[in-house]
Amino acid sequence: MFLAMLFSLPLPLTPLQILWVNLVTDGFPAMALGVDKDEEDVMKCLPRNPNTSIFADGLGWKILTRGLLIGLFSLISFVISYEETPYDLTRSQTITFATLVFSQLIYVFDCRCKGDIFQRNPFGNIFLVLAVFFSSFLLLVVIYYPPFSNLFHTTYLSFRDFILIFICSSLPVILASFLDKAKLFFFKVLKKFKAFFKKECY
Repeated sequence: MFLAMLFSLPLPLTPLQILWVNLVTDGFPAMALGVDKDEEDVMKCLPRNPNTSIFADGLGWKILTRGLLIGLFSLISFVISYEETPYDLTRSQTITFATLVFSQLIYVFDCRCKGDIFQRNPFGNIFLVLAVFFSSFLLLVVIYYPPFSNLFHTTYLSFRDFILIFICSSLPVILASFLDKAKLFFFKVLKKFKAFFKKECY
């Protein structure tokens, strides 16, 4: 929203659409995460220091990278659709709305482990899978059922629109996975350099 204002673009989402994302889209998957199984190596982990920040152990990095990427690709979907049909703002907002919703629904699987989304079986929590399908169904209702589409200012989307939505909602977690690996590689190299220079100094 802020970036759109900086570039003098119309608002990518309506207030009701934002409210839907916060209350409905996140609600059911969040409850399903509460009954998720522990990771297999949980007993191998050392006890957590009570003085450690809640954002320690990579959580702050994960929140920052995923949040920025989801926001960026939601904006990209808006810009692409708006450039195609500048006379149809409702279509662009609907595409952005759907992109954000599906991005969040994909990201919820990334929340199941400390690493990236590919480390655990996505079907390991059947309640989460059902919650994601239910939230997706509700989104389609909001888009295609006239009383709700009028209320939420959405419009009919074509198959081509959903290709754009799928690409823009999938890329954040994929790129985030590469960023995680790049970060680990960078710190490993940095650690080796520090050890080398320390050895040379002595």
